[in-house]
Amino acid sequence: MKRAFPTPTPQAAISLCLVILAATTGYLFLQVQHLTSKLSLTTAKVELLATSTKTTANVAAPVKIDPKVFPPVSASDHSDGSLTGKVTLVEYTDFECPFCQRFEETKKQLLEKYGSNLHWVYRNLPISSHAGAQPKAVVAECIAANAGNDMYLSYVNYTYTTGWLAKPEDVEAQIGTFGITAQQLAACKQDSAILTRITNDAALASKMGITATPSSVLISPDGSLEVIVGALPITTLTAKIDAALAVK
Repeated sequence: MKRAFPTPTPQAAISLCLVILAATTGYLFLQVQHLTSKLSLTTAKVELLATSTKTTANVAAPVKIDPKVFPPVSASDHSDGSLTGKVTLVEYTDFECPFCQRFEETKKQLLEKYGSNLHWVYRNLPISSHAGAQPKAVVAECIAANAGNDMYLSYVNYTYTTGWLAKPEDVEAQIGTFGITAQQLAACKQDSAILTRITNDAALASKMGITATPSSVLISPDGSLEVIVGALPITTLTAKIDAALAVK
């Protein structure tokens, strides 16, 4: 025997339709919210990528300086590599800067790679937040003044290796290692010309917009200048030096 089902009243049919409509509307609303959220996230990612790309481009773009502002390299500069190198890199350094320590290793690799084509010059830029930077720069200048460039380079190597964390007074205790006596160092520290040289280096660096260490000025064979900020990877520096060497 077949079971008879009651025929729904018009009111019941309308109620059922309203329930279905409400459920469908709720589902569609959730889907729209989900799609809107995904679109917002995608837009944010695109904006972030655009900002990141712009920032990277700004960092990578070469910074040119006016040759009239830059003090030319002279025989009074402290240097490594070849004095007749086609390309010169002038490093503004701080003897307590950890990135300068890293950059010193890069220098050694670059001088080995380029040999007579590269001249490396050191100038002073002691950062005020590094308490021992200026006293160590004074010691460096006194060594150069009394014992010459080779001993200066020996001091640079010591400072960025075994003497890296040494206090200025501990560094001074080793002064005999660098060809001058404690008496010579004491007298040299009273020479106003030593401090003047350091402050002049820093002031001229600031005038060129150089405020961080290590910062370098790459001089091409044609005399054009490019500021390089930071301890860049050796691959980046190699590309820059190669490009400079290609300048006629």
